[in-house]
Amino acid sequence: MDAGTSLALELANTIYAVRGRRQDGLDAWLDQRGADADRTRFTELRDAVRTLIQAASEGAGYPPEARAIVNQASAAAPSWLELTDEPGIEEKSAPAGSAADIELAAVARDAIALLAGERREALRPCQAPACLQFFLKAHPRQEFCGPACGNRARVARHYARHKDQ
Repeated sequence: MDAGTSLALELANTIYAVRGRRQDGLDAWLDQRGADADRTRFTELRDAVRTLIQAASEGAGYPPEARAIVNQASAAAPSWLELTDEPGIEEKSAPAGSAADIELAAVARDAIALLAGERREALRPCQAPACLQFFLKAHPRQEFCGPACGNRARVARHYARHKDQ
């Protein structure tokens, strides 16, 4: 799935499944963005964003550790947002950091805007078996991140209904 509308969702969805096996597409994502960055820091940010998106999709509060990681990454930009408990947003500013810091900050800022904005209610994990992706629900009946997951889920349901006949 191509999240397309959210840098944070794109990063979160660099964890995906192929034939039921977890895959990590972070290196390809970083290469595609031209990011000369510390993979460890991006992995930490991705894991925090995934944790926060999962919490938002469940209507739960944000885990403080994940929120702190996103806020710290966001603070590397000349101007950044911080996610508060409510969820709300507070804007702060300081001198600019390195190129990698600014790239991390861009993802973190997008995550904060997504998690504290109007689109928060549309965040969903894909309901297809073994899919690890998140998406923004575009219509009331949408359950899957994309057509391929929807098709796989329908085929699996059909097979389960008819396998003993």
